[in-house]
Amino acid sequence: MAAKTHYEVLGVRENASKDEIRRAYRRLVLKLHPDRSGDKATTERFMRVADAYRALSDPKRREDYNAALRYRRERKGRRPRAASSQRTEYRKPKTENREPHRPLDLATRVAQAAALFSQGRYAQAEAVALLVVRQNPRLAMPHAILGDIARAKQNLPAALKHYAYAVQLNPKNTTFQRRYEQLLNQVGSVDIRGKIEPVTGTRAPVWVAAGLSGLMLVYVAIAREAPLLDRFLLLGSWTAGLLVMMFVNGVIVGATLAITQSVDRWESVARGSSGRMSPAAALGLVALVNFWASAFLYVFLGMLQDSFTYSVSRLVTVVGALTLCFALMSALSPTILWHQTLLWGGNVVYVGALCGWAVADAFR
Repeated sequence: MAAKTHYEVLGVRENASKDEIRRAYRRLVLKLHPDRSGDKATTERFMRVADAYRALSDPKRREDYNAALRYRRERKGRRPRAASSQRTEYRKPKTENREPHRPLDLATRVAQAAALFSQGRYAQAEAVALLVVRQNPRLAMPHAILGDIARAKQNLPAALKHYAYAVQLNPKNTTFQRRYEQLLNQVGSVDIRGKIEPVTGTRAPVWVAAGLSGLMLVYVAIAREAPLLDRFLLLGSWTAGLLVMMFVNGVIVGATLAITQSVDRWESVARGSSGRMSPAAALGLVALVNFWASAFLYVFLGMLQDSFTYSVSRLVTVVGALTLCFALMSALSPTILWHQTLLWGGNVVYVGALCGWAVADAFR
């Protein structure tokens, strides 16, 4: 049976528009998602659909693919049927076009999974990594990528298992070893039956942080200070006290989240095991420009790609709530304009939270 073309895999006409190809791809992704059916046949079909969409969604790649498709059909139309030697000669390119399973192809798949993870496409990255593991379970990197995905979803036992596989398969990789040890300290100990015994911590830092935050918010409401940035139109009513209180409060909140292990290690959030930058780090750069734009982008991409992570979700939620509280206290102040605090205060609180997270991580 002849292999299906990319158009047949997606179920569209060869003259289909870009929107038709995109709609067909999204429909098949929902149908063949690895979380719905974990069997090998569905996963392999999911990968064929992803490859087909990758080839047809780019105009240049689609043009090259159409040219190759026309060439194969022309060769097939001129194929001689008499001499068996000619038939054998004709079949050689056909063998080369089959789905390869050589180490080079596995390396390409591993790089593809790492790229998908860095783009926040966790479902597709997981499908590719699982496919590589099924073909060659002795490769360490796909296990590390699976560990990163499970860790981002707060499935810490599964992440610990995959990191352990990665360490066993490549014991010289210091990144795998460090992530395994950090996660082991985070989730607790493992008994001889493989059961995880979680760490029980105190909630005292949360109450201390809440008390300090309350005092800082009250100070913003009752302080009578002259504007510090009166020359700047967007921040003309901000005072030195407001700026310091927002930053210091962000530091306290970020450190508290790290100390209570409400967020993961910053190193694992910012980069994957392959060394590629994660979406969380990219969103952090956007937050330096405007926190609310970064939060909207995070929610939008999370809903579109299912790329939510528990660490970033908690940080964005806490910083957003704290920014709203500072805006409310600014409304009670006779000198500070509340809408300026609401629009730009999140930038200062977010930077402070990142600093507190990083400092507390250094002592964990």
